[in-house]
Amino acid sequence: MTIISSEVIEDVKQAHNQRYVREKHIDHLGGEHFYFYAASMGADVNVIMLNRVSQVEATLISNEIANLIGMVESGKLSPLDAEPAHP
Repeated sequence: MTIISSEVIEDVKQAHNQRYVREKHIDHLGGEHFYFYAASMGADVNVIMLNRVSQVEATLISNEIANLIGMVESGKLSPLDAEPAHP
């Protein structure tokens, strides 16, 4: 899974010198992945967002592996079908 697009979609000042931030990351299949957090007023939310991309990709890969394992264990998928193609 690869993230092809990331953007800060909300950055709103809150009480106590904080900001409410929402990020949207889009994977290569068009799936949208959202992250919400509070940031300090001086935080560079674009850097935070870009640093999160590798975490999002790792989570997507882990979830896909777990899904495939579950399908094999339940008999919905043959183990041979779950193996990646080799060139």
